[in-house]
Order: sequence, then structure tokens, then C-alpha cells
Amino acid sequence: FPGGEVHGVRCDVSNADDVAALAAAAKKHLGTVDRWINNAAHISEKRPLFEVDPKDLQAVCGTNVLGTILCCREAIRLMRDQQEGSSAVPVYHVFNCGFSQWGAALSSSVCTHKATKTGVAQLSVSLAEELKTAKVMAIGIHNLSPGMVLTDLLLKGSSPVARRIFNVLAEEPETVAATLVPKVRQVVGANRSIEYLTLGGAFKRMVLGVPQII
Repeated sequence: FPGGEVHGVRCDVSNADDVAALAAAAKKHLGTVDRWINNAAHISEKRPLFEVDPKDLQAVCGTNVLGTILCCREAIRLMRDQQEGSSAVPVYHVFNCGFSQWGAALSSSVCTHKATKTGVAQLSVSLAEELKTAKVMAIGIHNLSPGMVLTDLLLKGSSPVARRIFNVLAEEPETVAATLVPKVRQVVGANRSIEYLTLGGAFKRMVLGVPQII
């Protein structure tokens, strides 16, 4: 990123004080924040729900759901404070990484991950409606679905069959970012759903990837 800046802050997104400190650090280092992406995620062990440790369940819900809610709250507060004058259209944007409308159906993830990430997608829709009702028009809320990305989180505890499917559907983080970053930067309006992999694209990959899977 020529001319860009990267700053790091330790943050447990399930902790309200940590999230508030993150927002304060963003304001201090960057000045104006016009794009905020809630990407933190946690996945429980790949075993039936009745065998999962309750602490693991709390971590999943705390990161994926509560964490996203707290981050949205701070992002909106920050963006409202920095707004000068009124705007009838969004000039600031918050992106939540939830499942696409069809993503959960194709995902082989555990129920806790599917439930929380589907909930994040609904949060984006409901929060966008809430801001509209409150006449907060300068901030757009969106769902951002990167699809299957080849990270440790995706591969953790996966079976050989699942890994073959990942080889067909998943992409390296750099590949996904190269497509999604321009869309994030160019987004207009509110309540958009930005997806890396569409349903049609996933179906095509599965058909062409059958030899690799079987």
C-alpha cells in the first residue's frame, strides 16, 4: 500500500472496553474512518454440539455475534462524531462478515459457526433498517461475504473430503482481497451484500471440480 499506514491494537472484540479503545486508536492514528470491517471470527471444535465445551461455545458467540454488535456500535458512534453537516446518502460504511444467503446451505461448518454467521448477516440487514428509521443516513451497513478462504480457521479439523472440496471452492486470502477491496472502496448506498463467490460461480466450480473431489 504505497503511502499507506498500518497500525495494530490488541482487541478482544467481546470486551466492550477493548472495542472502545480500538475505535479511539483508529481515530487517533487515522483521523477520519470511512470504512470499518468487522472480520474477527471464532469457530468451535468440529464435533456435535452436545460434545463441545461450554467455554468454546461462549467464545464463538462472544466473538462472532457480541463482538460484531459491539464493533458496529463503536463504529457508528465514531462515524457520527466525525460527520460534518448532514448527508442524505451514506458517506461512511460498516461491513460485517456474515454468510451470504446461500452460503450456509453449502457450508460444511459446525452448527455454531453457521448460526452465528447467519446471525451476523441478519444483523447487517436489521441495523441498516434501524439507522434508516433513526434518520442516520450518512452511515451504510453492509454484509461482506468472502466465501471460503484458505486460512487456518477454515482448515482446522477438516476431513480429507472437506479439504478436497476446499481445493475447488476456496481461494487464497490475497486473491479474495484483490476482488473485494475495490468493491469495499467503491460501495454506494446502504444494506448491500458484497460476495466474492456467487451461487452460480460456486455451482460451476463444483461441477468442474468433481474429478478432484471424488
